[in-house]
Amino acid sequence: AADFEKLFNDLNAPITSAIYKTTRGKISSLAAPGIPLYCLHGSGVPTEHGLVYASFDAEPTKISGDGDGTVPLESLKECIKWQAAGNTVTTRVYPEKDHMGILSDKRVLKFLLDLVTTPPK
Repeated sequence: AADFEKLFNDLNAPITSAIYKTTRGKISSLAAPGIPLYCLHGSGVPTEHGLVYASFDAEPTKISGDGDGTVPLESLKECIKWQAAGNTVTTRVYPEKDHMGILSDKRVLKFLLDLVTTPPK
C-alpha cells in the first residue's frame, strides 16, 4: 500500500493518490451480496499481468499469464471467494474465449437465455 502512495506522489498524481486512499480498503473487503452469483469468463488467452521496468527510461518487459486477454485469471476467479460466505456461485469457464468473445459465444447465450427464462425452483 505504501508503495502505491509513493508511486502516485512521485508521479505528481494527487487525484489518483486520493482515489486510491479512498477505495483501497473498500474493494478488498467487499461483502458477499447475498444473492446467487454467476461468473462467466474466458480462459487460456495470453493476458498481460504486469510490467517490469529495469529503469524509468527503458521499455518495460511484459509479464503474461492466463486470462481472457484483458483480465488475469486470478481476478476472474474472485467471485468464487463468496462461496465460503454461503453464497451460491455458479462458474462457467469458456476456454480460448477472450473478454469480448464470450458475448457472442452460443453456449454463453444459451446459458443466459435459460437462466432468465427458466422459472425458479
